[in-house]
Amino acid sequence: MDDLISGAPTVRQAQQQKEGSTKIFTDAKFTLHKWNSNAAELERDNEPGSSEDQSFAKQQLGTTMELTKLLGLPWDKVTNTLSVCFPQQPVEPTKREVLSHLAKIYDPLGLVSPTTLCGKFIFRDICERKLPWDTPISADLDKR
Repeated sequence: MDDLISGAPTVRQAQQQKEGSTKIFTDAKFTLHKWNSNAAELERDNEPGSSEDQSFAKQQLGTTMELTKLLGLPWDKVTNTLSVCFPQQPVEPTKREVLSHLAKIYDPLGLVSPTTLCGKFIFRDICERKLPWDTPISADLDKR
């Protein structure tokens, strides 16, 4: 298994899940190291002799106490919110660039599907008009 996403209705039950998972990993000679929680008391390492510093894995992944990733999406643990990032660079109005722009939006949960659907409809209309990949699109499509 690569990653596990789980939850519990109370902090105590989540603590029990953490302890059980840690024991299972220890019995299998693995170290559970990418533990994240939106409850601060579960973020601390409770094992004797452990340092308060971030684990090597968390340092390499660039996680902070407030922000990490969940399913590849930025997760703010303080507000307990997921974010979907949209490309900010301007798009050239061509078939190739419209598709490239759409492909850069990573949304595995479909959180912004209503927004990306509009772009997919525009791309569909570009394809129906059989426009070449690098030819500028018409003004009406560009406006949409």
